[in-house]
Amino acid sequence: MKVVHLSTYDYRGGAAIVCRRLVKALRDQNIEATMLVMESKSGLPFVQQTTSSRLKHAYNLARLAWEKFVFLFHQKDGSVRFQFSAGNTGEALARHPLLKEADIIHLHWINHGFLSIKGIGEIFQTGKPVVWTLHDMWPFTGGCHHSGECEQYKNECGQCPFMKHPAPDDLSFAILQQKKEQWGKFPVALIACSKWLEEKIKKSALFKDRPVHTIANPIDTSLFSPKEKKELKRRKGFDPEKFHILFGAENIKNYHKGVSFFIEAIQHLKNREGKNIEIILFGKHAEDIVPSLPFVTYIQGTIKDEKQMADLYALSDVYVTSSIQENLPTTIMESFSCGTPVVAFHTGGIPEMITHLQDGYVASYRSSEDLARGIYTMLYEKDPVLAGTKARQKALSSYKESLIARQYIQVYRQLLSNK
Repeated sequence: MKVVHLSTYDYRGGAAIVCRRLVKALRDQNIEATMLVMESKSGLPFVQQTTSSRLKHAYNLARLAWEKFVFLFHQKDGSVRFQFSAGNTGEALARHPLLKEADIIHLHWINHGFLSIKGIGEIFQTGKPVVWTLHDMWPFTGGCHHSGECEQYKNECGQCPFMKHPAPDDLSFAILQQKKEQWGKFPVALIACSKWLEEKIKKSALFKDRPVHTIANPIDTSLFSPKEKKELKRRKGFDPEKFHILFGAENIKNYHKGVSFFIEAIQHLKNREGKNIEIILFGKHAEDIVPSLPFVTYIQGTIKDEKQMADLYALSDVYVTSSIQENLPTTIMESFSCGTPVVAFHTGGIPEMITHLQDGYVASYRSSEDLARGIYTMLYEKDPVLAGTKARQKALSSYKESLIARQYIQVYRQLLSNK
C-alpha cells in the first residue's frame, strides 16, 4: 500500500510535526508512506520537497505574499492577516510522480501557498482515494483557520468577523462557494484529531453529510519519556530544589497562544506564592515577555531538537499553555508522555485530553486567575508523582505511535476495499 502525505512543511508548526510522526509510524507498520512538502529541513529519506533552489524558495514566498495581498484589501486589521488564508494560489501537484504512484493521497495542513483551493480540487479529480486530516477549521470555512465564536461556517459564511466590511457576499462567502464547487461533490475520508473538531465538521455547510473519523495525533513515547526530575535539573543547570514552570510555543506572540493570560497568571501566582518558583520559556520571541515575569526566568529560544525538548518537559514540574484556540495540542501530548502534568484553558479539544485534577488542571476559559489557581494546585496541592504517572499512562493509552498508525491503516484498508 502506497500512501503519499501532503504537508506544507515537515519542520515548522504542530501539523507538520504530526504529519512527519505519522508517516514514520506508518512505515514502522510496513506501509509504504512518503511525505511530499513544499519545503523540508528534516533530512529524512521518506520526505521529498518541491523546492530545489533559492529561486523556487523565493517563488514560494511570492505566492504567500500574493495570498496575503489579496486578503489585505478585505482584512479587518493586521492582527488577522495570518489567521485567514484565501487559498488563491499554490502548486499543481495532481500529476506529481508521488501522487500518480500512490494508492491513497493523504492531505494535512497545506496552506501558505502550497496548495490552492483549485489545486486541491484537481487532486480530487484524479479519482484516487483521499484522506484529509484536519488540523484546524480551514478546510470547511470561508478562509479562517479558527472561527472563534463565529458560526457562519454552518451556513454559507459571509458576515465574516475578519473582514473590514462584513457582508453576506464578502470574501469568506466567495471562498466557501469555491470550495463547494471544487471539492464539495467528491468523496473524502475526513479525520478529526479531537471530538471537538469532529462536532465542528459535522455541523459545517461543506462537510455536514460526510462521515468523520476521530483519530488522535501520534507521539514517540520512547523519545518523550519520564526521567528523574531532580537529577535531570542538576544535569541541565537548574536548581533541583525549585519548582519549574514550562511555557512556550513556536511563536509566543501568536495571538492564539494567549500569552497575556499566562503573564497575568504568573503575576497572580507571585502574589500567592513568592518563592521556590522558576520559569522556563521556549519559542520565538520568548525574551520579549521576560520583563513582565516576576520570577527567575530561563530562555531556551527556538528548539529544533526533539531530545532537548523532551528533557525540558521531563525536568519541569508543570507545563502551562494559555492558548485560547486549539484543536489537539502536540505540546500537551509531549508533556504527558514525559510524565509532566498540564494546566490549560477549557477550549477546543483540550478538555478531552486533560482529566481535571488528575493529570492536570482545566482552567475556566480566559481566566488568568483560574490559570494561576491551576498552577498552584498542581505544584502545591497534588501528589506530583501520581499526577505524572497518570499523565504518562494517558500518553501510552491514547497517543502511542503504533496505536495511532493502526487506526489509520484501518481507514486506508476500508477506502481501498470500497474503491
